[in-house]
Amino acid sequence: MTNVGFCPLCRENKAIVKSHIFPKSLLGLDREAVVPKFFKGNRSVSAGSPRREGVYEKLLCKGCEDKIGAFESYGIKILKQAETHFCRSDDFFSIKFDYKLWRLFCLSMFWRASVAKRVEYIECDIPENILDMIRVSLLDPSASDWPTNLYPIRVIRSEQSCIDMRGMHIFPKKYIRNDNSEFLYSFINGWGFICFPGLYEKKSRLEALFSFEARKDVLTIFKYIDKKDKFFTSFWEEYRLEYYNRNH
Repeated sequence: MTNVGFCPLCRENKAIVKSHIFPKSLLGLDREAVVPKFFKGNRSVSAGSPRREGVYEKLLCKGCEDKIGAFESYGIKILKQAETHFCRSDDFFSIKFDYKLWRLFCLSMFWRASVAKRVEYIECDIPENILDMIRVSLLDPSASDWPTNLYPIRVIRSEQSCIDMRGMHIFPKKYIRNDNSEFLYSFINGWGFICFPGLYEKKSRLEALFSFEARKDVLTIFKYIDKKDKFFTSFWEEYRLEYYNRNH
């Protein structure tokens, strides 16, 4: 039976298909028998058989799913190149890239999470005006000439010596730094996605944080090990504390 509904991307009533919020291939489940580990806030979420391939819902029409899929294919191709590079223990990876396609790949995941109805993504709260800007850009990449300091997303490679991170997905959550800067942070199978949900000022600390993301010719991804990845470490410490409190 065809499931007809409203597609939030093209905003038309069409047959709706199953959509992965974050690409299945990012979980690394195709390469080996990895048990997915999902986390919402500080609490782990049971990964039953329906979630063996990741978290999904019937969200988009087939045409829009394929359109976003093209951005995902481009982004995942780069991440696979970076993963191979990091196997040689280098601290960073640089490559000439298509700035628009990479940015739309990153933004598409947060956009999906924000418009999805699943409770796992409740903290991915993006203002309606920004959601619509992303939506228009996904439909027409020529409309994605945003300032580099508007909704920048930094991608990092994270390795933790004492944690099995294979198949691990931290659903997008709010992260507040010591300087009260608020971010959206998500982690999936060794990749951290850090989004500043707004417009940062020039010559600010945020400009320094996203300095490499401001380049449109070369993409640079850094690798952080153990506590050098402050975003993942902060989440993990909170999770361990919550886990301890629940079990003692």
